[in-house]
Amino acid sequence: MLKLMISQFKPYLASPEKNAEKHYQIIEEAVSARCNVVIFPELSMTGYDLRDAVSDVALDLNSEIIRRIKEYSNYISIVFGFVYEEQPGCFYNAAAYVEQGEILSIHKKVFLPAYGLFDETRYFSEGSSFSFFDTKFFRGSILICEDALHADSLVHIAENNVDMVFIPAGSPLRGIGENGFYAEKVWDYTCGYISTNMTCTVVFANRTGVEEGVTFWGGSKVYKAGGRVECCLPFFKEDKCIAKLDRDNIRQERIKNPLVLKDKSRVFR
Repeated sequence: MLKLMISQFKPYLASPEKNAEKHYQIIEEAVSARCNVVIFPELSMTGYDLRDAVSDVALDLNSEIIRRIKEYSNYISIVFGFVYEEQPGCFYNAAAYVEQGEILSIHKKVFLPAYGLFDETRYFSEGSSFSFFDTKFFRGSILICEDALHADSLVHIAENNVDMVFIPAGSPLRGIGENGFYAEKVWDYTCGYISTNMTCTVVFANRTGVEEGVTFWGGSKVYKAGGRVECCLPFFKEDKCIAKLDRDNIRQERIKNPLVLKDKSRVFR
């Protein structure tokens, strides 16, 4: 049985040191609760609307914050978002999976939105691949927010037999109507589709709070393979939840619904 904590919170804008302290506190809470994994939202170390502050808040692999996170990962596996300076002056919207003192994967966001209120291509470089990694618990993948909305990403998940998809997100409130709001419906449909048709666990960790006039709605969820919601966080406020996950759920869903095993995406290349 795997215990996973989602931390849905509002980062301080352009203040990685303050956000790091917040991470450490939540990680310690997750360890005390005997969780195996804790996940934070997109750009959890920096906040989202960074603009020209991107270069000021970027981290490389030698930073003190990364060193501390690696130390904590000896007690619990950690997924967190940050601005990654892979080479001098080259910045990525990134998320890392850290376990047993090592970074197993750094995913660099592939699909950078540049429409509506988004302008990520102006400040970040595009990632060029999707990451897949084997942990002591499962085979995992990270898709950062917009990445999960594109069919190309789902093809790679199907081809690589992924057990758990982490989606750190910074989804803003959009499309308010009588029956809820557009962004929440899009994400519920997307995560439900992935968990059902890719027969994998999906962890959607969305941030909350208001930043530069933009409201982030939260509503983080864990979807078990087959589409059932295991835990759900409220809209518009900081909170945490713990999901208990069993790999046998994935096995049973793949026996019942073996779509991934019959994937033929390579035929069309």
